[in-house]
Amino acid sequence: MNIGWACQTYVHPMSQNIDPKILKTFTKINFSKDKCNTQYKLSVIVLILLSCAWSCKSIHAIADAPNEDTVFYRFRANLDKIDNYMWESSLELFKKKKHLWKRRKIYLSIDETHDPYTGKFRKIIDWIFGYTQKRGETGNFKFLVFALTSYTQRLVVRVVPLKIGQDITPIIIETSKKVIEHTKIRAVLCDRGFYKSELVKCFLEENIPFIIRAKIPPKIKKCYDFKKTVVGEIYDFQNIQVNLVRHRDGYSRKYGFLTNLPEEIWQKIPLWYKQRWDIENVFLACDKIQLKTNSTKIERRYFCMVFSLLIYNLRSNESKQKPLLSFCVNLINTIIASIKKSFDVLKPPNLNLPGFIFIL
Repeated sequence: MNIGWACQTYVHPMSQNIDPKILKTFTKINFSKDKCNTQYKLSVIVLILLSCAWSCKSIHAIADAPNEDTVFYRFRANLDKIDNYMWESSLELFKKKKHLWKRRKIYLSIDETHDPYTGKFRKIIDWIFGYTQKRGETGNFKFLVFALTSYTQRLVVRVVPLKIGQDITPIIIETSKKVIEHTKIRAVLCDRGFYKSELVKCFLEENIPFIIRAKIPPKIKKCYDFKKTVVGEIYDFQNIQVNLVRHRDGYSRKYGFLTNLPEEIWQKIPLWYKQRWDIENVFLACDKIQLKTNSTKIERRYFCMVFSLLIYNLRSNESKQKPLLSFCVNLINTIIASIKKSFDVLKPPNLNLPGFIFIL
C-alpha cells in the first residue's frame, strides 16, 4: 500500500504534460542535507521503497550508510544456494584445469573444520557445538569439507554446515558419488573421526574405494602385530567384514586402516593416506583470510567459510602461485577495477548505498 501511494504521488504527475526543463530540475534535487555529494533521484527513492517492502525492513535500515544489516539482507541466499554455488564454481575450476588433474592420481579427502564462537552459549541453537579449542571460545560451528588432493594440487569441492546430532554418512556418500561422476579417484580418505560402521557399510555397498584410519583399541593391539612391513587381513568391524591394514613407522607409531582396496595395493596405503594432510593445509591457509563474524545465523557463518575457500581455490589453481596476501590484494584491485568499469558504462547515481541495490 505504501509503495503504491509513493508511486502515485511522485510518478503519476510526471505522466502529465510537464515542462521537460522542470522535470529535469526536479530529478536532480539533492535530498541529502548533510552529505552534499550524495544525490537521490526519484527512481532511486522508489527503488528504496520497493527494497524496504521486499526485505521487510525499515527505510532507515535500508537507506542508511552500508552496514552489516543492509549488506547481509541484500545477500538473501539460503544454505542450498550457497552449497550449489560452491559445487558449481569448484567444478568449473576443475574443468578448466582438467589437463593438469589428468596427469595426477586424485584422492577425495574429507575432514571437519570448526569456526569458533565467542558469544553467549545457547543450547537452543542447533548449529553451535560445545567443543572449544582456545581460551575465550564458548562454542563452535562445524563444517564438513570435501577436497580433491593430488600432491601439490588441491581443490575444495564442497562445504556442508553440520547440525548437532546430524548423520553425516548420507552427505559423504552423496558427495563421493557426485565426484566420481566427474573424475576417477584412487580412494576417499578419512581420519579416525569417521571410524564408524555405518559409513564403512555404505562405502562397501556403493563400491566406493576408501581408506579410513582405524582406532586401535586394546583388543586390536592384543590380537595383531604391527610391523614395518604392511600386513592385513579380514577384520570383523561390528559385524561388517572389511580389510584391516596394519603398519608401524620408523618412530614405532602404530597405524591401522580400514579399506576395501585389493591386497596388491596394501603396501601403498600408508603413503596414499598421507595425501589427507593436504586438507589440513587448506584449513591452515584459509584461517588467514576467513571473514570474521560473531553472528549466530548459520547462513552468515556458512557464507564466510565458503568465501575463504573460494579464494583459496582461485589461488591454488593458478599456474604460478603467489603468496596468499599478495593474491588477495591483486584480487581486490581486480574487483574494484571491474566495478569502476561497469559504473562508467551504466553511469548510476552517486549513492551512499551498497552496490547490490542496483541488482534488485
